[in-house]
Amino acid sequence: MPLPFISKKIKIGSNIVTQKVKQLKKPQQIVEASENRYNAYKHDLTNVEQETLAQLASLEKLEVKIFKSFQRFSNAFEHIKNRPEFEQKSNDTFTIPKHSFTDFKRVEEFQSEMHKKIMTISMISLVGSFFAFGSILKELKNNSSLEKALEVQQEVDQIITSIRKSHDFLRRLDVLAIKMEIHLNMIHKIYRKQVYLLETLVEHNKDYTSYSYEEKMLVDTNIKLVAILYKLTNQDLAQQEEQSEDIPILLDDQANDLMLESQQAVNALNIVN
Repeated sequence: MPLPFISKKIKIGSNIVTQKVKQLKKPQQIVEASENRYNAYKHDLTNVEQETLAQLASLEKLEVKIFKSFQRFSNAFEHIKNRPEFEQKSNDTFTIPKHSFTDFKRVEEFQSEMHKKIMTISMISLVGSFFAFGSILKELKNNSSLEKALEVQQEVDQIITSIRKSHDFLRRLDVLAIKMEIHLNMIHKIYRKQVYLLETLVEHNKDYTSYSYEEKMLVDTNIKLVAILYKLTNQDLAQQEEQSEDIPILLDDQANDLMLESQQAVNALNIVN
């Protein structure tokens, strides 16, 4: 059995070693904890970004489909003799210039513009630096002083704050895109039925002056539906400020107001399904 003073020295020595080991482990533990938090938030942001991009792609596909369907109206309308001027049949809120009849045939150009617009608003600044920071963490994990580890911890906290802002923007953008897609689908369904009736009318009678009141109202309804859909498909959901590297500005108030106005305009048409 060790003598009491020897046991005391062994205990003291053991405590010193343990304390030194803890001091050595602390920076590594701080960096590892920071890395785990960083990776968790980065993974969540990546998932949200993929979901939002998928929703934006779905909205883009629908908008292109709607734009392409305008050709049906354009083809029928241009065959009507003595037809009314387009501007005279559109209200102030939903109006399409004359040259839009030609634009309706430029589907590929419209699709390219929509894709570019959607990709622009879905690009989040700082995301690249989020991912690049991961490699820095790996280098520091096994070779870091306490001071450096605390600096890393603080920097990770700042990055996570930025990631949360990006996450919030993407979630809100996703919800707004879903809402817009539902709204567009609803109005486009009404338009498809009305344009079919217009095509049928023009096939049998091309003279606007001989149309009954109901037939003239059918032409008027189609013009207004096209004007409504045209404006909705050209509504931006977000906007990146020039020479800014910050997160784009979500135009949710503007988009929601337009959806409300368009719903009221459709209701005012008194269409009987």
